[in-house]
Amino acid sequence: MSEENQSQVYLSEDVAASVAIEEFRTAQQRISEFDKLLITIKSWSITLSGVAIGLGFIDGQRILFLLGGLSALMFWYLEALNKVFQFALIKRAREVEKEIADLSLYSGPKISSHFNRVIGFGETFRALWVMITFSNVQLPHNLIVLAGFVLYFFPDAINLLGVKGAS
Repeated sequence: MSEENQSQVYLSEDVAASVAIEEFRTAQQRISEFDKLLITIKSWSITLSGVAIGLGFIDGQRILFLLGGLSALMFWYLEALNKVFQFALIKRAREVEKEIADLSLYSGPKISSHFNRVIGFGETFRALWVMITFSNVQLPHNLIVLAGFVLYFFPDAINLLGVKGAS
């Protein structure tokens, strides 16, 4: 008996329908929670990185430009990673939606086991790379990273901006 067959639960049609609908609602709720989290990550990125770059101009400490760029890079990675988890939930919600239409396909809730199936160890890195390249994940992190690195590694760029004291 395969592992897939051992984990299946056989439910009556009424029970399967209510369990499937509850699983779908739970997945939708979690997807919505990830949206809030992703906005929070983006907000923290802008705030922390912007403050570091701004202080770099005010205090004349170029290392703060690098710190701002690196913190934006960290938040970019964190947002992409959370987007991978959100997409796994979206994929499961789509599957449950199809299973609700044909209850003979539904074999019980699988949100947590779905992560292991959809996002294996090697898959996570591939999915993470894909998420990092999405424009809605890149912005504004990529611009802040670019600004922080350019201002740190090319001090003459500060002079082009006409800012005194930061070079």
